[in-house]
Amino acid sequence: MLDVQAYYANKQRYLLSEQKSTILVLNDKENRSWSLNNKELSTSESAVHLGIERTLHRNQAQKSDTVPGKPHNIWTSCGNEPFAIIMAHLKAKIAVGTIVLQSSKAKHSKSEVSPICQLCHIETEDMIHFLIKCTVLKTTRSPFLQELKTFVKTCLRGENDETLFHELFNNNEYLARLIIDCSFFHFLKNTEKTRIETISRGLCYKLYQKRATILAENS
Repeated sequence: MLDVQAYYANKQRYLLSEQKSTILVLNDKENRSWSLNNKELSTSESAVHLGIERTLHRNQAQKSDTVPGKPHNIWTSCGNEPFAIIMAHLKAKIAVGTIVLQSSKAKHSKSEVSPICQLCHIETEDMIHFLIKCTVLKTTRSPFLQELKTFVKTCLRGENDETLFHELFNNNEYLARLIIDCSFFHFLKNTEKTRIETISRGLCYKLYQKRATILAENS
């Protein structure tokens, strides 16, 4: 794996630092040593990247702050306002994966339905495509993402905040995770998570509303 990393580092002209690298040990009972740039790397059974904790157990690879028996941030952030509750209901469906997109229709249709997005007709409509990539929804999405970027910048307080911000908003999986459930990012305070949830709740609702309108017009 280190050889693979070194290959792509050389190809893309970036440096791998042994000081900022660690070996995450998973189910390995033998004592091994690892080196990078001829220097020994430290080993650990847990690590944190972008505030997402990765631990020894695979089923805990990404840990949310959600506590069993305690309402999720999706619900606690919406208050008692009826429209906010409606938006939170849709957001909860997105979070648990029960929202029906074209990819899920295709999955359960035995290939009778195409998984391609019926808005842009470019690629499979999965959650990342819907939330981040669909070009037809860009004008709806852009103001919310800009607001999200502006706010997240105020939440970054570490020395590597520029790197973290860049990775967060240039990696579709991290960005989708931030939109769907920001409780996975441990560098955020509870009040910040509430604000991010409010922004992302509006984003998800507007995207879904716009999608439904376009599909109805084209049917």
